[in-house]
Amino acid sequence: MKCPNCGTEMNDMEKVCSACNTPLDGNAASGNAAEAGTGQQEAAAEAKFGDVLASAAGSAAPEAGKSAQPDGQPAPGESAGAIEDSGAAPSADPRPYIPADPPAQSPKKTGKVVAAAVAAVAVIGVGAFGVSRMMAKDPKEVVVDAFKNVYSKDQTNPAEDIFGFTELAELSRSGNVEASMSLVLDDCSEAQVEQYKGLGLTVDEKFDRENKKFVVDIGAIYNHMDLVHMNMYYGDDTLMVAVPELVDEVFVADLGDGLAERVKNSPTLGSVMEQQGVDVEGLMDYVKEVMEMAQNEQSNDPYGIQAALNRYKEGCKAQENFKAALTVEKAGKGQYQMDGQQVSCQGYQVHISKDSVIEFLRTSSDFFLQDEELKEAYLKNLRTGTRLLELMGTEGALSAEETQQEVYDSISEQAEEMISQLDKGMQDVDMTVYVDKKGRLAALEGVTILVQEDGNQVPVRFSVNLEGGTYLTQNAQAAVRLELPDEPLELKLEKSGIYDSRQLTCAYRLVCNETEVRLESEYTVEGGDYRIYGNVAMEGEDQGSLELQGIVDKLEKGKSIHLDMDVIRLEVAAVPFDLTMSGEYYIGSMTGVVQEPQGQPMDVFEATEEEWQAVMMRAFFSLMGIMGQIG
Repeated sequence: MKCPNCGTEMNDMEKVCSACNTPLDGNAASGNAAEAGTGQQEAAAEAKFGDVLASAAGSAAPEAGKSAQPDGQPAPGESAGAIEDSGAAPSADPRPYIPADPPAQSPKKTGKVVAAAVAAVAVIGVGAFGVSRMMAKDPKEVVVDAFKNVYSKDQTNPAEDIFGFTELAELSRSGNVEASMSLVLDDCSEAQVEQYKGLGLTVDEKFDRENKKFVVDIGAIYNHMDLVHMNMYYGDDTLMVAVPELVDEVFVADLGDGLAERVKNSPTLGSVMEQQGVDVEGLMDYVKEVMEMAQNEQSNDPYGIQAALNRYKEGCKAQENFKAALTVEKAGKGQYQMDGQQVSCQGYQVHISKDSVIEFLRTSSDFFLQDEELKEAYLKNLRTGTRLLELMGTEGALSAEETQQEVYDSISEQAEEMISQLDKGMQDVDMTVYVDKKGRLAALEGVTILVQEDGNQVPVRFSVNLEGGTYLTQNAQAAVRLELPDEPLELKLEKSGIYDSRQLTCAYRLVCNETEVRLESEYTVEGGDYRIYGNVAMEGEDQGSLELQGIVDKLEKGKSIHLDMDVIRLEVAAVPFDLTMSGEYYIGSMTGVVQEPQGQPMDVFEATEEEWQAVMMRAFFSLMGIMGQIG
């Protein structure tokens, strides 16, 4: 017979193969070689599967096919030839032999490998789940951050990208700047107005803040011709006014030191003020103080509102308490349109209690009404106004402190009344907020109840969808519906826009039942053409519209802009009435210098009554001549 393992010829009495030491028995010897081969292949495949699992789990078990037996002994699945190749002692039998496929692994060993792999995968999965849970943000934080970032500081602002309005505004507030504007009447359906067709107004300004000088020129034009100009100049504590088309004189007032004495000694102003009981010294001090305030950088925010808002954010607990009172739980997901595609958003169930809203309003109201710095800033401005009345001899006027107390009492009563009404009529608010994977607010849907004075409960449903674009709110929809007993009140707002290298568009549509308000604007980036249009319609019929068309022909972002207003059209359907004007506007860094008006100086404090009468008479006849030019 032959050895079933190596094929060596054996006699029937031998129990062990002399070549490969394989145990022999009659049944094994007579077994089908094909079946043995098939079984070995299946065992090999099972062993490889176990190796894959063991490798995935990081198992330290011996690799499949590697010997784990004592030296010189073949391991399961390893032939004697493999031992010989590895340097083990060769068989004494010189006949060659054919290595056999490794026998199937033990079911116990395979089971252990699979169990180890499953256990490792389970450990990795549980660990990853635990880490993700530890790193996941609190649902409340997710919702609060989503609302905070609706208008994020780093979002794209098309107007800033194109025009640089923030820099222009800062230039107009604190830089050396010049600006001009003109408006001309082109047409009108009203005959009384039509006769002034071609009449217009111009304004030119220059502000040299470094040297504390400015000049303002206001003029009337007719058919693009100058009719009359009034030029006002201030610099070096001197105020000058000229009207060259009417008189040759330039009226000069020295507002520097000694102003009160100059006014008292004036042959005209002094006697008039004395008769009126005016405190001349106090009034002149007041004038000087007002001029200094006008030049002060804080004049843009005289009441310190921005500083008060900063103190509110830092010191008031209203927002913090409101946030703590929110109840937020994770909800299901939703699909919403954002940035031109459907995105999956995580939902959060948010509950806002009525009590937390009332507390927020009361705390905020109390903070601003009790803020001492805001009170002092308001009182300071009141003193400026009431002081003028006192200096002019006005009787019965309240003091600044009395006026402030009245105003604060009134505001406090109105605020308390509003909060009390909300407390009576408002109920808790429940809404579902959807946030995308970037943490942006995608949509919200909510409901609450308003209680009317008669006790009737009115359900209020509201929704917001932010569809994004260049920035989150570029395309958006919002709706509020009040289920009133007689007729539901529904308010809808739609916003859409485009911003790319060619154009900038923005459109609003506000609908309240049968009333619709539209506002549209479009701008061509390359050519500078623009159009702004708005109209009001009721029950499908236009009630009125306002349209502005023109071109931005000069633009240096953040530094200067000049635009022609070719068409400014106002239409009122109910009258009917239509008016058409045109004009231009410019603002930019100041060029040249601020110059004093030219003419014969006339000191307003030293001029006599006769000199004033002569000047006024010449001005009157000049004005009559100008009026004759326009019929």
